[in-house]
Amino acid sequence: MLSLRVEPMQNIYDSRQRCELEMAKREQEIKQLQGWKTTVQGLIERFEDLTDAASLLQQTPNGAHAVCEVIPSVYPVFTHVNACSVAV
Repeated sequence: MLSLRVEPMQNIYDSRQRCELEMAKREQEIKQLQGWKTTVQGLIERFEDLTDAASLLQQTPNGAHAVCEVIPSVYPVFTHVNACSVAV
């Protein structure tokens, strides 16, 4: 009679353990996806900044100088951009 009581309890415990494991996996997946989302949003912002700078380059008579003023504050790597290397 004791074994009849222990078996359902063991099933409940096993089920709970499986649920907790699945919840932990889902939480890890959520964190990873949030990290990827942040990365993609950052890339989008950078792309928009670069397209804005390229647009400014096309609009101003001294375009190369304008790009050198806009980009270094955000992306110092691109301080040597010229009209030939920026295209929209």
